[in-house]
Amino acid sequence: LDYTATTALALNGGTIKDFGGNNATLTLAAPAAAGSLGANKAIVLDSSVPYVLSGADMWFRADQLGLSDNDLVSSWSDSVNGTVTVSASGGNRPTYKATAVEGRPAVYFDSSSADYMESATGALSGNQSHTMIAVVMRPPNGFGQATTYNGFMYYSNGTTNANSTVGIQSGLYWLGGYGIVTPTGSDLQAVSSSKMILTKVYNGSGVVGYLNGTSDASNGNTYNFSDTKIALGVHWGTASQAGFYMTDALFYHSALNTADRIFTECYFADKYGISVSHNCSTAATDYPNIINISSNKANGTYTSGEVI
Repeated sequence: LDYTATTALALNGGTIKDFGGNNATLTLAAPAAAGSLGANKAIVLDSSVPYVLSGADMWFRADQLGLSDNDLVSSWSDSVNGTVTVSASGGNRPTYKATAVEGRPAVYFDSSSADYMESATGALSGNQSHTMIAVVMRPPNGFGQATTYNGFMYYSNGTTNANSTVGIQSGLYWLGGYGIVTPTGSDLQAVSSSKMILTKVYNGSGVVGYLNGTSDASNGNTYNFSDTKIALGVHWGTASQAGFYMTDALFYHSALNTADRIFTECYFADKYGISVSHNCSTAATDYPNIINISSNKANGTYTSGEVI
C-alpha cells in the first residue's frame, strides 16, 4: 500500500491548517522511504494453499440468517447451496439472538415452548455414512426436559435404526438414534462446558462420538435410512424438545477422516472460543470455510497487522 509521488496528497479545493492558521506541508516522504505509507503499511499476500474441506452437504449458520435480535425464526436455509430448509410455525418457532455466543448470533430453542424446526424428507437413504456436528450453548436455565432424550439435530423417518441423533439425556451428552444406542454407561458424558462442539461420525459399520474433540462413545450398530428428514431441537417427531442456543449445524453425507474432523472442530473452537483437545495453534484464526468454496476468514474481518 503506497502512493505514487511526493506530491500525491491533493486537497481538492480544501485546506489543512493548524491552530495558528498555518497551511500544512503537503509534501510526502518519497514512496517506500522511511516515514512513507508503504514503509509502514505493507499488505502481505499469503501464497500458501489453504486447507479446504470439501463435501459438506448442509450447513445451517445462525450468522447467515440476517435477522434482528428476538425475531422468531420461521425458516433456516443451509449455506452450502440453499436447497435444504428447516422450518417452524406458530409457537414452535425458535428465537434469533444477535449476540448470544461470543458476541455472535445463535438460534435459541426454548424447551418450555417446544421449539423445533424440521425439513422435508429425503436426506439419507440405506446404510449411508454421515457426519453430524452441532455447535450449541447451554442456556442459563439449563437444557430443559432433563429426563428425556433431547436431540439437537437428527435424521429420521420414525422407524427402528433410521434415526441418527446427537443431543443430551438427563443433562449428559448422548449420541445415537432410535433403536441404536441406549443412553447409559459409556454412551454418556457429563456436560462440563456451557459451549459445546458435538460430533458424530458414522462410517457404515459403527458410530464414534466426540465432545469438544474428545472421543466419548462408540458402537458397532448400523442404520437403515428411508424417507428421512433433518430436524433441529427435537429427538423424534415432535417429542423431546431440548432448550439450547445453536450457532451451527453441519452435515456431511460421508464419514470424516480424523484430519478433516479435527480441522472442522478447530474451526468452530476458534470461532466461538471453545476449548478442545486438539492443538489448533498452527492455523491461528485464518481458517477458510469448511465447505468447498473459498473464504478469507471465519468472521470476515481483519485487525491491524494481520496477514491477508
